[in-house]
Amino acid sequence: MVSLLLVGTSAVGSEFLEEAKEKLNLLKKKEHLEEKPHEVKLGWSNSKGKDEGAISNEKLTQQELEKRVSEYTTGPQKDVGNIEDYMDFWYVNLKDSTDRRSCMDKQIEEMGFRPHRFAAYSFRRCQAVQEDNIVTCLTQKKYGDCVKSGVNFYGVSTHGSQSNEAHERMYHIVSNWCSHKRMMEKMLKNHRAQNSTKKYAVILEDDVAFDRKEFVRKVVNFAETYDGKYNQTWQMVQIDPFGSKCDKHIVGKFEGLPVWKPRNVNMGWECSNYWGAQALLVKYDAIPDIIKHMEDHPTVPLDWLPAHLPAGLAWRANIALNPEASRSVHMRVPMPRYCEKSVKHSTIGSFRQKSVARAMALAQKSGANPLDAAKVVVDPDDAEFAQLVDKYNAYNPEGTYADWMDMKEKARADLAKYGIN
Repeated sequence: MVSLLLVGTSAVGSEFLEEAKEKLNLLKKKEHLEEKPHEVKLGWSNSKGKDEGAISNEKLTQQELEKRVSEYTTGPQKDVGNIEDYMDFWYVNLKDSTDRRSCMDKQIEEMGFRPHRFAAYSFRRCQAVQEDNIVTCLTQKKYGDCVKSGVNFYGVSTHGSQSNEAHERMYHIVSNWCSHKRMMEKMLKNHRAQNSTKKYAVILEDDVAFDRKEFVRKVVNFAETYDGKYNQTWQMVQIDPFGSKCDKHIVGKFEGLPVWKPRNVNMGWECSNYWGAQALLVKYDAIPDIIKHMEDHPTVPLDWLPAHLPAGLAWRANIALNPEASRSVHMRVPMPRYCEKSVKHSTIGSFRQKSVARAMALAQKSGANPLDAAKVVVDPDDAEFAQLVDKYNAYNPEGTYADWMDMKEKARADLAKYGIN
């Protein structure tokens, strides 16, 4: 595994940064060469046989998905007794995001569960960019446990940059990481205090659109009957990740769709994306080890965590998606009517990030403009968005993770000009 540059508790000199970045690039090239004999190609087509990623990235219509699930169904929901004694639902949500909170509460209640909300953090730097150090800053603010082993420079896409945008992005990523870590600590504390018998928890972002008819059945039956690798030892399952995945990571299938052990996540290879932490299934008895892992390793984007865990999995289930991003992967999970008005526009930015992330992965092979792909997945009446896509027509399609993150931040600012948050 590549050794990554960390943000420590002292200032980092520019000469050291440049030297470290050069070493990182050499290590990446070396590891890339070692990996190359086993590289797989992207499989965003229905071609079979020749494409090693065809299973992982197979495009299916809603009818094809329903047929696949019906052919391989595990049947009705397994009898696990009182469902609320078996599993619960938690989500992170900012104080001001009241519309999202209402939407999440209603969806979770509709599935027969009591929603549990954790107040998300939104950290800000302590000093001017040139003097600020995120580890020192958060330690002073009593959040040092969230950056206990430093911050992975590559993961937060700063690469030693001292720009305002890069620092804001870094704090946003660490805020999300810390929110989920502290939420799991609260979940575990409550679980122990109540002598709870719950075995599983679903951890969520606050902009998820569920397949409310199938979500609980599929999750329960996965927990009870999945028989692939890691079936006894899995710690966390990333549900419905976006971006490219590769067939050599497949460790099993459930109801005809792949289950992966993600590896080399976001290290620049073609099948190393696994984006999206909108829904994570965890075992309560695995939470202590997950928290320890988060403290013992540098902080990274939350959706990298399943790949970094020894027994973290990813699963294509088609049950928990961003309502707009679902179009880019041909998974139709509609947002309920009671959420459409309040949440739809606030999720367009997230939708754009993930659909463009997929487009950038494709662009690595085709050389096409990554933003052209967005044109076919937005609503026809999203004129402002179409104008934005045109504006970015000259964008360099070379698809590194850092490039994607930079473009994402620029897009957020431009979307805000059109009144889209």
